[in-house]
Amino acid sequence: MKLGGWTRLGLIISVLWFGTITYMTVSEYHSIEPENQMTFVHWVKGTVVDKTVYVDKNGKKMSDVIWDVKSVYWKNVLSFFLIPMSFIWIFIPVVSFLYRWVKVGFEKKD
Repeated sequence: MKLGGWTRLGLIISVLWFGTITYMTVSEYHSIEPENQMTFVHWVKGTVVDKTVYVDKNGKKMSDVIWDVKSVYWKNVLSFFLIPMSFIWIFIPVVSFLYRWVKVGFEKKD
């Protein structure tokens, strides 16, 4: 299968966009502070008690800790990726086809 120039450009843009969204998600995941909400990552209140006994930096023992955890908003991640890609791969070729089709209709026929 031979790929045309525009298809190759679209593939490159798609890969770069996927990389950008992945980078943004990973970056938010590693930099989010407790109790914050970001575009792709949020904190979820813990509901399961951790029975492990922990010792904090002051030497105090802690048990029955309920940890809050980070979670990814997969709906947002997919929306940020799929909506622009849908535009690129569906809308632009349709508009291009319609433009050429209308242009041919206005050409003089001898």
